[in-house]
Amino acid sequence: MLTLEVNGEGVVRVSKREFANVAINYVVPKSLWDNLGKIEADRLQKNTESGELYQAGKSSRDDLRVELELNRAGPEEWTNFRQWVLENASHEHDSANDTPSPK
Repeated sequence: MLTLEVNGEGVVRVSKREFANVAINYVVPKSLWDNLGKIEADRLQKNTESGELYQAGKSSRDDLRVELELNRAGPEEWTNFRQWVLENASHEHDSANDTPSPK
């Protein structure tokens, strides 16, 4: 088995489970995994706040559209990478009771 540690976010172009009879396991450091979750939560919070301002009459429809577009543009890649991790990788744990991921 080959374990690949993915140390940075980005677009994953190929996710192979096996190559030349070698099983491939992807691992993401806990710090990166935690950061991906925080970015997604922040994006959702900003979208909620933008919608609330619009509903309260404190911003226009155009302002809301621009805010939502800005909130989507940057973090979308992070969201896609987080989804890839959920579907293809595991993440390391901090707990002393957990078995460390093989390197």
